[in-house]
Amino acid sequence: MWNGPASNLLEKAGRLGIAFPFYRTLFFLGHRFARFEARFRLRSGVVSEYTYKLQLDDGSFSTPGLLTLDVQGGGDNELRCLSDSFDENPEYQEHSFHKWPDKDLGLRFFPGAAAEQQSHAFQLQLSCMQRSQGCRFAREILPAAYEDMEQISFAARRRLDSRTPCPDRILAARVKHFPKLDIRLAEVTQANGTIRLWSPRDSEPYRTARLQEIKILRGKKEDASATVEEPMWIHRGPTREFANPAAGLLKPGAQFLIFSGREVRLESACTMVSATPYALQILQRALVANDR
Repeated sequence: MWNGPASNLLEKAGRLGIAFPFYRTLFFLGHRFARFEARFRLRSGVVSEYTYKLQLDDGSFSTPGLLTLDVQGGGDNELRCLSDSFDENPEYQEHSFHKWPDKDLGLRFFPGAAAEQQSHAFQLQLSCMQRSQGCRFAREILPAAYEDMEQISFAARRRLDSRTPCPDRILAARVKHFPKLDIRLAEVTQANGTIRLWSPRDSEPYRTARLQEIKILRGKKEDASATVEEPMWIHRGPTREFANPAAGLLKPGAQFLIFSGREVRLESACTMVSATPYALQILQRALVANDR
């Protein structure tokens, strides 16, 4: 294995395998480019924040050419992507670069994360480096962490298929981790039946309604009234679909919470949640606690 300053040439060679044919020979002889960085912060003798980053040559001799693992614990609570997985387990977040999801993995832990999940992020399996083809995918290096991710994803799918896809328990964490997430209370003043919006390719059933804004719980004021169009079904990939929770809320007189924000990527199916008295109570308490 090569690392440190002496690996600079090999790193460039790994990214330009054709221009540096000798690196291919070195790779198949067992030499591997690897880089590892780690930092931590102590407060009163206790680790309050930590991060490590590991990069390994993936043996592909093509872009990106590296496996990248980036693990963080503690630190800033703010997030940018509100997803179904976040709603299911807000103290444990994973992300990957969309172009190479099999090559790139980022994990982020907050104080409430399960100790077992955190330990899995440090159970590196590097035996694949001894194979002639090397380590090809991030999953080979952190298999236990990928199992955690799959369990969270499965739990989120099961929740979305249940009778309570957007339970009140998901609300407080949104306030804590998304300070730029706007939250409004609105009421349906007029609702229409299911319609189909035709496109050149296919048609999707939608439900439309007219909304009246009642109160801004957090964020900027928008139009007092607006028309919304919600698809009856939400698609996740080519084969999976489930009923859109928001479409079922569009009934005259119904009140609900709307989550929006230009600086937050909304990938959760629960961007509109029924404004039950308990849900409003949870949000108010979370907003007060977050302002302290």
